[in-house]
Amino acid sequence: MKKVILSLLVTLFLTACSPIRSQHGFNNMALMRSWVKENTVLKPELQARFGPASFIDTEGDVTSLYYVSFTKERFAFFKPTITERNILAVHFKDNVYQESAEYKLEDGKDIRLVSDITPIYGKQMTVIQQILSNVGRFNNVPGQGRGRSDGSVLGPIPGGI
Repeated sequence: MKKVILSLLVTLFLTACSPIRSQHGFNNMALMRSWVKENTVLKPELQARFGPASFIDTEGDVTSLYYVSFTKERFAFFKPTITERNILAVHFKDNVYQESAEYKLEDGKDIRLVSDITPIYGKQMTVIQQILSNVGRFNNVPGQGRGRSDGSVLGPIPGGI
């Protein structure tokens, strides 16, 4: 009897944890695809109708607008994974439509990021030097620095009184 109850509880918990899907990015991909193929498109007209692109690439007189949408899926507390990605690239030459291309998740390539650390040169101090370097620096001693104990400021006031 205990095994039956335990197996029912395990089954219940596993079925209760369904994946959570979320849609991100540009959501009118099908409408844009059909609209671009049917019309003679100018770049300002496309941007006015569908909004700004996710990415813009300019090379010489050719401008490419990339509209990206993707779907993430997360199961319980695990790291989310991208299950679907669509990229519509629309290429313009002198603001006049030339061609479009579509890319899916399978077209992507994994890249290895460089993990090198860029050294920052400057004043190298130990922890003790850092602690002791500020000793006495922020004391408000009358007659020293910019402020005085009575609240007045030393020196002339710019622009007069």
